[in-house]
Amino acid sequence: MATSQNRQLSLNRIIGLMGVLAIIVGVLWLSGHGLMFIHFPSLIFTLGITFFLLLGIFGSDFLKFIPDALLTFFSRSTEPNERFAEIAASGSRYVIGAGLTGALIGMILMLNNLTSPDQIGAGMAVALLCPLYAVITSEIFFAFLHKAYCDGAGSEIESDSSKNSGLLTLKNVALPGVVVLFMIVSFLVLLISLSEFS
Repeated sequence: MATSQNRQLSLNRIIGLMGVLAIIVGVLWLSGHGLMFIHFPSLIFTLGITFFLLLGIFGSDFLKFIPDALLTFFSRSTEPNERFAEIAASGSRYVIGAGLTGALIGMILMLNNLTSPDQIGAGMAVALLCPLYAVITSEIFFAFLHKAYCDGAGSEIESDSSKNSGLLTLKNVALPGVVVLFMIVSFLVLLISLSEFS
């Protein structure tokens, strides 16, 4: 599987990517607590599991996908790449699973230490960073790449794009509900545990 050779610089993609990154970084900076959103163990857990799952399933095609994906953020290929579109769609799903797994592990660790009420909020914040990293990676990077690799393809690939790309699609409609349910349960556990200390 060769990487896409025929590329054209895409000003729309450059402006779009820079705009998204500027908004995310700007909001974190304006909040005054930007460093609170950086937790390397959560980041390594979420992205590392996704990386090794994709490597194990797609092998050398995934290693070819990485540099081509970096180019795809700034340029447009003149022809679709079905294999890379499949890798991006799988990455979008796997990173969400890794993020939710990390959040569950973080919740278990936090609930194991309920004797110190001032540590519960910090533990909850760290537990929710894995899903945050997962949603950002899935929706901003993998879903974008999936659509980009499907551009210009026939209707068969395009219809797969609408089914597999991104979190909020008909095929994955239950996944946002799981994330919201997880967050509601997390906050209820936090409220119940804090009420025991009052």
